[in-house]
Amino acid sequence: MDVTVKLKFGATSPRLEKFGLNKYIIYLASQEGDSDIGLEIRTQLSKLLGVPPGKIVFKKRDINGNSVFEI
Repeated sequence: MDVTVKLKFGATSPRLEKFGLNKYIIYLASQEGDSDIGLEIRTQLSKLLGVPPGKIVFKKRDINGNSVFEI
């Protein structure tokens, strides 16, 4: 299953919103250049979807710049 994620950086608190079928917006408190962004994204998706973070793998960026993860 593919999940599309749009990232918003510099939020006051991290949160996740669903806006379509397998499409999410993740608001991150960290900045765009931080090194732990991938782990933070996988952790939030794993809590929402109920799968281990190790099963979530970055697949590609789509035309709009959104991240696509494979579960």
